[in-house]
Amino acid sequence: MATDTTAKTDAQHAGVHETDVHHPEARDYVKIAVVLAILTGLEIAASYIEVGGLFLPLLLGLMAIKFFLVAAFFMHLRYDTRLYTRFMVTGLVLAGALYTVVLVINSSQPGSS
Repeated sequence: MATDTTAKTDAQHAGVHETDVHHPEARDYVKIAVVLAILTGLEIAASYIEVGGLFLPLLLGLMAIKFFLVAAFFMHLRYDTRLYTRFMVTGLVLAGALYTVVLVINSSQPGSS
């Protein structure tokens, strides 16, 4: 019984109320998997169709959508507290900034191609 009270107290401290917690069902995961498969099919189709200068932005956009779907549903960020989402977004922003800095530094060095 003590663990029941502790779980409720922890959820309340985290800003999650018992009625707010939604656990996805198997059909929810299947729906997301179908959407991911369709997006993957679009990525593959884009590699065979001549789209010119839209190729890279299209693939990056589809990649971002797929990433956020996986993070939100399969990593349960949609159902957890916002703190975990903030940690994930902060890490992504820092990683992107670091990648950009290294890319700029490396490309500005003499002898780099």
